[in-house]
Amino acid sequence: NGNMETGGTVNVSVPTGMSAYGGSTAVKANTSSDSNNAPDPIDGSYHLRVTDISQFEGFLPTSTWTSVKGKRYRITFWAYSVDRSVSGQIGVLDGGGATGLDTSFDWTSNTWSKSVYEYTEPQGGVASKIYLIRSLDAADNQEIYFDAVSVVQIGAVAEYDGSGIASD
Repeated sequence: NGNMETGGTVNVSVPTGMSAYGGSTAVKANTSSDSNNAPDPIDGSYHLRVTDISQFEGFLPTSTWTSVKGKRYRITFWAYSVDRSVSGQIGVLDGGGATGLDTSFDWTSNTWSKSVYEYTEPQGGVASKIYLIRSLDAADNQEIYFDAVSVVQIGAVAEYDGSGIASD
């Protein structure tokens, strides 16, 4: 789960657990790359600024998590596209490390857009991972901010033992 606060140096390196993907550049930020006003972060004081982002480039958290076959997971993140609306895609590597789960989102120009994706884990294992990329349009050199990336298991997890129930 990434709130972009830990590690990294502003405008120099990425927060702990994040990495650029493809030919894009990612850094911990609280400003924009072209001296325009950056959006306020959703969570904390910093966000991840990804620049030089072209089609099928973006960022990925470097850490993996252990998933359980058949369990449901919710991935939530916020994205802010500077000066133009673009389409993006979230990809999920299942617990065995195979790509195959993905969905597309539209990120509105100059507005934080919350994206939520839920899925059922098909395999389970220690290699589950996500990546967030720009897709479906060919405009180059876009600047996009990401913040408050989280992955949580969802669904019923409570157990009931029936004690304390009176019978007739």
